[in-house]
Amino acid sequence: MKKAVYITVAVLMVVLSLAALVGCGRGTVSGTGTVKYVDLEGGFYGIVGDDSQQYEPMNLDQTYQKDGLLVHFQARIRQDIASIHMWGTIVEITSIETSRTGTVEFVELEGGFYGIVGDDGKRYDPINLDPAYQKDGLRVSFQAKIRQDMASIHMWGKIIELTKIEILE
Repeated sequence: MKKAVYITVAVLMVVLSLAALVGCGRGTVSGTGTVKYVDLEGGFYGIVGDDSQQYEPMNLDQTYQKDGLLVHFQARIRQDIASIHMWGTIVEITSIETSRTGTVEFVELEGGFYGIVGDDGKRYDPINLDPAYQKDGLRVSFQAKIRQDMASIHMWGKIIELTKIEILE
């Protein structure tokens, strides 16, 4: 009888342990956001999603470690790992890219200017849009850096500095 109880308890512990391992960190998240340098505990780079959620990537490649860089990412939530930063949800990046697509639009505010409306509906106010791309309705792919150190009279979208732009066919 005692042996049966021990075996039952052992089997139950194995099953619960496996269930816990399977459940740990299995959630995923994807979205767009901005890479941010966070000056806590020696400093690190996090991602602030467009929904204001904070993510602490455990494997953000140096290529993307640029404060203000716009990214689209997919990640696996890692609930099985702790961090000294205590800043956001710890994630393991599975996919990340900097290019976004959108349409150049002439905006009739404050004397008029050209902005970019992303395919996700977000509005971007580029400070350095070359005149060659200032065409209403032009489809583009672009990479940019958020300029949080600047203000604009436009009050329309996020102020960005384009680092790359290409016309889409």
